[in-house]
Order: sequence, then structure tokens, then C-alpha cells
Amino acid sequence: MTDERWNHIITRHPELLQEQQTVLKTVKEPEVVVEDLLNGDVYLSHRYFKRFNGYVVAIVETRKKFIITSYISPQIKRGKIIWEK
Repeated sequence: MTDERWNHIITRHPELLQEQQTVLKTVKEPEVVVEDLLNGDVYLSHRYFKRFNGYVVAIVETRKKFIITSYISPQIKRGKIIWEK
């Protein structure tokens, strides 16, 4: 993940400030991957973490292979499930 993307994430989602490895784990070892409703080249990787009582969601652009953003969500986002653990 580039420094620019990480700074984007922590600026908009400061609750992830100390969680860079958590975001990377979500990308590398997701529990559920959902295709974005509007853009088939964008996948939403989800991994549940008890300490957040929710999912870390990492939004990944699949063609350019980069993380767009990440945040915490109480539920899995809507869309076509591409992969599930």
C-alpha cells in the first residue's frame, strides 16, 4: 500500500490509525469478497474483527491492483459475492 493511500485512509478513518497491518490482512486473507455494485473492477474485501465488533472493509481496484480506501462496517456490504471463506 502506498503512503498516499495510507494517509488517505487514516485521514478519513482515524479509527484505523494503528491498524495498517489489519487492513493488509483484510486484503490478503479476506473472509468475504464482494464485487462493487457500480464498478466490476472494484472488490470489497471483508474480515471480521471482534475488537471492532464489525468488519474491516478494504476497497481494492482489481485492474490497477491498489487499495482505494478502508473503513470499519457493522455488516458485509451489498453486492455480488465473489468469494467466501
